[in-house]
Amino acid sequence: KIVIDAARWDEVDPTGQTFAYYKTSATPAVEEGAEPVKEVNYAGTADLSWHGQYVQNFDNVFENVEITDGQLTLGVNFASDNGQYFFDKVKIYLTGKAVGFDYAKALDDLAGIETLEGTPAAKVRAIELFDLNGRRVMKAQKGLNIVKKVMSDGSVKTEKVIVK
Repeated sequence: KIVIDAARWDEVDPTGQTFAYYKTSATPAVEEGAEPVKEVNYAGTADLSWHGQYVQNFDNVFENVEITDGQLTLGVNFASDNGQYFFDKVKIYLTGKAVGFDYAKALDDLAGIETLEGTPAAKVRAIELFDLNGRRVMKAQKGLNIVKKVMSDGSVKTEKVIVK
């Protein structure tokens, strides 16, 4: 089961071209120069509902997704630049093992995940130091320190450092 949290915040899309989708390796590819066809080039779609006010749950659920070779593409197709769209997180639930798939190898391969093409690796933008009581310090103190690194892609990494 796959859950994609996404919604649109403007009026209902009359074209039906605003949707969450998934593709597997068995999904027919889009011919070069052609526009994708919703009913052909996506293994599953869920029309994004309109929410005129804040709603707790934006789940677009795909049940019984069969992935036989470990390849899955998830996304959201937005019909226009008009309106506001919400895309938060994706949850994937493994409900049954695929016959012949090597899960141990797939887990080992996770360390080799690459960034999107053309996206440079994140670099450290700022460093903050804290003592064990959570107080910010100007320089590392003797003992255990917490180092917070703010990366160029907006992510935050923390680590514990011992100074002797």
